[in-house]
Amino acid sequence: MKQKLSLNQVQKILQINRSLRNLPGFYNAELGSVGSGLTRSWADFHYPKALSFQFYHQLYSRLGLAGAVIQVENSLCWMNKPLIKRNDKEDETFKAFAKRVRLWAKLKQLDEFQSVGHYAGAIIRVADGLPLSAPLEDGSITLDDIEDITPAWESQLIVGSIDTDQRSPRYGLPITYTYHQRGEAKQGQRDGGESTTVHYSRVWIMNEGAAGNTVYGTSKLERPYNSLISWANIVGAGGEGFLRNASARQVLQQLANGDQHEAPSEEQLASIIEAMEDMQRDPFSAVPYLGGMELKAIQNNMQDPKGFTEAALNDVAAACGYSAKALVGAQEGVLAGEQDASSDRQKAMSRCNGYLTNFIADVLRWIDDKCSDFEAESLDVEFPDLLAKGDKEKLENAERMARINQLSIATGSQVFSANEIREAAGWEKEADMDDFDVDASETEKDPADVLGNE
Repeated sequence: MKQKLSLNQVQKILQINRSLRNLPGFYNAELGSVGSGLTRSWADFHYPKALSFQFYHQLYSRLGLAGAVIQVENSLCWMNKPLIKRNDKEDETFKAFAKRVRLWAKLKQLDEFQSVGHYAGAIIRVADGLPLSAPLEDGSITLDDIEDITPAWESQLIVGSIDTDQRSPRYGLPITYTYHQRGEAKQGQRDGGESTTVHYSRVWIMNEGAAGNTVYGTSKLERPYNSLISWANIVGAGGEGFLRNASARQVLQQLANGDQHEAPSEEQLASIIEAMEDMQRDPFSAVPYLGGMELKAIQNNMQDPKGFTEAALNDVAAACGYSAKALVGAQEGVLAGEQDASSDRQKAMSRCNGYLTNFIADVLRWIDDKCSDFEAESLDVEFPDLLAKGDKEKLENAERMARINQLSIATGSQVFSANEIREAAGWEKEADMDDFDVDASETEKDPADVLGNE
């Protein structure tokens, strides 16, 4: 029989727990900094004191809202392929190279990986006959020698040796990485078990948020992490609460004093409780016999968790900078408001024109340095405008302009010309008389002469 703790033992355990919770933060690994009012609440709410890549990756893999924090920005920023232009025209040589190695799809995946962790790396495999551990010398390959680009998670590409020479421009940065091909292995996974050393010259590192000479940036899940845990707890507690209510939690109640049955002995009570526990595991087949006692079900009135989930969701949205509607979609049959959608696209466009443009420029410089047949000096990176109006919005604007013209008829004037409305709708302009260079003498001819009826 399962041994149960005595009341005295339980009281001692509670006293120990209470004492531990009152200790300063540096005595308790679960708490935060000393004197912080948040330390105890963080421990109560099961928020980790320190976070690592494994925390972020597990949350990203298992919680839909955490996935949305990463995917919404990733999808918006890489909605359209960036253009690499030379003299205002797309560079055909680079376009062909990007298509051959699937460059933009690989960089989109690399961006996803680094957003979850502190950094991510793309291993550049080239046909130079050297191992990955050997430095890749400048000008030693051509564009055609680049065979493949392999994105890797932070847990796959682990920092090895560090440059400790204070005179080096790479002081504090990795010289080598250890690449574990398996990476985030799934249960039963058998492929890719080898590990190898990779020289930094064969790696592109993405580490948004890194400050100074360090490879470690900031995970996009770090700031909203606590609220994501709260969201998961609320959803889980709600599901468990409804399950418990559905399974009708039961208690034993002694019958009235006038009943003829005597109270059960300790052995009988233990047997009854054991039978009830069996019934909880198999509620449809276990039926205990209770002499002198009554079996009752407890029903709990659960509070609506909507307010708590909304609070957690709003904090997640504030932390990642995108609207709550963008993260969870239209939950009530209503599309995200124009203002929210515009704000989300503005943030994504700002990131495209900032961090992503600078990263791609670094990639172009790397190719320029390593490939003897490529020149990147006159190349420009251009992301398509995410704020450009779509066809539907263009037609709606043209319709508004036409209605304004109708309302202005009473004044005898026209606010917008036909060509202005056509341009707003995205159509080509119609030819105006002003577009033609007509000889003034021609306008003085008789109309019949112009028609050939002289």
